[in-house]
Amino acid sequence: MTQPRRLKLPIPVTIITGALGVGKTTAICTLLQNKPSHEVWCIIVNEFGAVGLDAVAIEASCPDGSAVVKQLAGGCMCCVLSGPLSAAIAQIIRQAKPDRVIIEPSGLGHPGGLIDILQGPHLCTSLQLNAVICLVDLSVFDPATLMANSTAADQVTVADVLVGSKADAAAAAGAAEALQQWAADKLFPVKQEVVISAHGQLDTCWLHAPRSAAAAALMVKPGSSSSRARQQQAAADTSLQGMQLRDQPASKAAQEGTAAPAAAVNAASAGQPCRVPGTGLQAAGCGSCGWVFDQQDIFDQVLLLQLLQLVQPAVLRLKGVFRVAQKQWVMPLSLPAPQQQQQQQQQAVLPTTELDELQQSTASSKAWQLQPVCYRGPSMVEVIVSTPPAAVMTAEATGVTSNPEAQLHAALNAFLQQQNGAAGGGSQCSEAQGAAQAGAGIGKLSLNGAASLQLNSTWQLLEEALLACLQRK
Repeated sequence: MTQPRRLKLPIPVTIITGALGVGKTTAICTLLQNKPSHEVWCIIVNEFGAVGLDAVAIEASCPDGSAVVKQLAGGCMCCVLSGPLSAAIAQIIRQAKPDRVIIEPSGLGHPGGLIDILQGPHLCTSLQLNAVICLVDLSVFDPATLMANSTAADQVTVADVLVGSKADAAAAAGAAEALQQWAADKLFPVKQEVVISAHGQLDTCWLHAPRSAAAAALMVKPGSSSSRARQQQAAADTSLQGMQLRDQPASKAAQEGTAAPAAAVNAASAGQPCRVPGTGLQAAGCGSCGWVFDQQDIFDQVLLLQLLQLVQPAVLRLKGVFRVAQKQWVMPLSLPAPQQQQQQQQQAVLPTTELDELQQSTASSKAWQLQPVCYRGPSMVEVIVSTPPAAVMTAEATGVTSNPEAQLHAALNAFLQQQNGAAGGGSQCSEAQGAAQAGAGIGKLSLNGAASLQLNSTWQLLEEALLACLQRK
């Protein structure tokens, strides 16, 4: 007979932060694969988008049910979701009695507010905040660019351990040494360690590393007169009542597809996905949108890979889980550098169409593979793009495609022309679906004027391209 789990306080907590696409989710998945078998871990994932996909990947990496995954989508857990975060942690402590908690904030969020909440009077006696880990992408490492972004600079500053990720990428050659030298010469407080990681590997020893006194001294202390600290704690205190958050073993959540928002799942039907625009990224100059497909929709793997390869260079982030056979679901993962080069050489052809030219122009970017996962819910995809309104409109007016969104338009149009899908309204929702979406607050963009119209046009094109990838009945 299995003995009931006993609560052991304080529970160690590790924050794994870093910019969008730096590899946080992959690192957490590898940590779970090396988790002691007798321990139960809880992973809290924060995404700005309304359709959360990081949780799906994490759930799939731990099918034995020894991890509890909670997803906070639709805003930053440090501010908008500070109340749900406190509620989620309270539920974790009371119900799951985990041995460890790992928190993955959004790549667009400042971890400082999160640290304030964890060290506040309501949680500090139950939780032990260990070293904050920040991932830095070696394939695009440039210190000046990194620190020019205030959010990225904050993530690096509050971290105790820096991890140079994607060291296996061809573009990362020499970047590991550059990161270590830069951290030693320029960063304050001094980091406990600068770790180099390839293929998403991260040693579990860093989960046990303590928070450094120098880094902790930078943060607002509990009980201080900081207005930010007071506002966050007030939000946490007043938001506990009525919160309804998932709390299921990973395997059960994966099989039932609980990561998809219920309203979006109900609004989708065969060949008619539900579009879920995000609303929390305008201040960062970004836009996000997700799609939830009907459970019966099945994608063609060849077309899907072709579309992903074309779209990837023009987006900040793309994540998804797709049904590709009656009993098979996959997630797109980037190939290690040697495999990328081999795949690109095998696929190299002389350009004969606009689509061929676009494919060759993106050959030096990330290559994809479709990795089978144990997920069994509806297909979902979420995309984040950069949306500088003036630049977007100028690019559209002049025909210049150096702007990422203009590049995305060109790629999607070429793909649709080849698939004979440029014309037609396959992605239009029925009146009943439209009413269901409206009732759930789905399908509304909060950007204004020309930028809103431009972004909506992008989502429409991408939706049509995704529909063109469905298997023909």
